Amino acid sequence: METVQAWLNCSGASHISLSITFDDITPALQVLFASILKWLQHLELGVYYQAELMALFLGSGTKKFPALESLKLHSGKISSPSFWSTVEIFKVSGLHKVSLQLCGNPMTLLLHWGELIELDLQCFMTWPMNNGGWEGGLRAPNVVDILCRFPHPHTGGKGQGT
Repeated sequence: METVQAWLNCSGASHISLSITFDDITPALQVLFASILKWLQHLELGVYYQAELMALFLGSGTKKFPALESLKLHSGKISSPSFWSTVEIFKVSGLHKVSLQLCGNPMTLLLHWGELIELDLQCFMTWPMNNGGWEGGLRAPNVVDILCRFPHPHTGGKGQGT
């Protein structure tokens, strides 16, 4: 904790690029990171335990991340697909580059699809104990739907539309 706090103190009020992997997160560490959210410009998280333990950090309101432009979040197949549909960090306005590796349905993510300029999705399926059917995953129809959500760039030239 002391090392992390010293590093954060050195950054002052500058934008921060942070790459960190969690097996678990303590309440003290969550409070420490909550104090720097407004300076995060690039965030890379590896969450390899229960992502639900990161809910306070990931669920922080969108106004707490005013500088966030890129997010890489890798959690593998650990957390429930329904958890990811509630994560508010995906709704941050200004988030233009997103790379996700998680167990979930991308169609339920709270992303501003039209603002993205770069997207990398790896969405795994899981077989939950309670209902006996597959949950999550990225299917071919989802890919088409996601591509349709992106704005169509102006093609330029005479007689061509947007």
